[in-house]
Amino acid sequence: MDNVSLFGFDFTRVPYFGYTVATFFGAAVALYAFQIMRSGSRIGIRQFLAHCFPASGWKTKSARIDILVYLASKLTSRPIAWVGGLITISMAAAVQMALETHLSIWPQVEAGFLEIALCSLVIFLAMDFANYLTHYVQHVYPLFWELHKVHHSATFLNPATTKRMHPLGDLIDAVVSAVMTALPMGLFAFHFGFTIVDLLAMYATANFLGTVLVLDTLRHSHFPISFGKLDALIISPHMHQLHHSSLEHHWDWNFGNKLSIWDWMFGTAYKPAKGEEIVYGLPQGAHEDYESIYGTYVGPLAKMGALCRRHGVVTAVIAGMPFRLGREARAMVNAKPPAPSAPPLTPPAANDTGAANDAGIGLTDRISEA
Repeated sequence: MDNVSLFGFDFTRVPYFGYTVATFFGAAVALYAFQIMRSGSRIGIRQFLAHCFPASGWKTKSARIDILVYLASKLTSRPIAWVGGLITISMAAAVQMALETHLSIWPQVEAGFLEIALCSLVIFLAMDFANYLTHYVQHVYPLFWELHKVHHSATFLNPATTKRMHPLGDLIDAVVSAVMTALPMGLFAFHFGFTIVDLLAMYATANFLGTVLVLDTLRHSHFPISFGKLDALIISPHMHQLHHSSLEHHWDWNFGNKLSIWDWMFGTAYKPAKGEEIVYGLPQGAHEDYESIYGTYVGPLAKMGALCRRHGVVTAVIAGMPFRLGREARAMVNAKPPAPSAPPLTPPAANDTGAANDAGIGLTDRISEA
């Protein structure tokens, strides 16, 4: 049973760059045509190019870093993918061997189209939940948030922003996803007799179809597309764009990668209103720390080290855990430094009226500031 997929096609060979270009320009043409029909204006090449590539966004430092990190990811993504693949294969094989050892009399079943479809769906769900989980962790745990800030430092979203990730954060995602998908893959290998090649083909098929389903390319774009009622099932581009907002009431919503069901299930879903204001980047101008290659790759590691030195490794690691000590550690790590105390007042001389007035004004100012 070689190279099994839903459609008998090897989706591992689909060029993601070609899909990205086709999806981006397809959406751009559709939205531009809608604007032309609504406004009655004439079609223009310059206007269309400005619609696709607004100069206000593409001329920013953020866009330049996106492109540089995208090119660098060509060197880092393949080794990370190999690590994830090796973990998946070895753990799936271990699960299969354990089941064969303890359930040797269990009969294997021949898989048809329906069985392959269901197996692909389960693998997809495991993979998507793993992505939700690691995304949530990288927001909640201050130590891992230093890595994920790289992605949220983008002040303009474009398809290259998808790869604006720290390699260590990508590695964490790959390892957790590999572990969580290995269990059902090993189970299916035992029950249906699938080979590793079969399972990897199903994994690639599920991932590609999910990518197409949610218009993944447009999540990091300036096109605020909503799926309407389907936002209750899948993450629309507009929902993910809100996730990138630096406005405080938008923080820590919509962690889902392709499905929104995990967000609705765990209370982290936020459906943005039409035209809702979104300001990209990090609060208080913190995104400026990531407008260089050093700030993108070395800066997060330095900040993680400083966090551990300041609060201790244990506190830095457990901060964010759902039990009491974790919450207390998180409050400690996130606490603002105390404001400097006001200098003591020097009593003016009894006959120094001007000094007394100055002292009185200063005291009043301090009282009002307090």
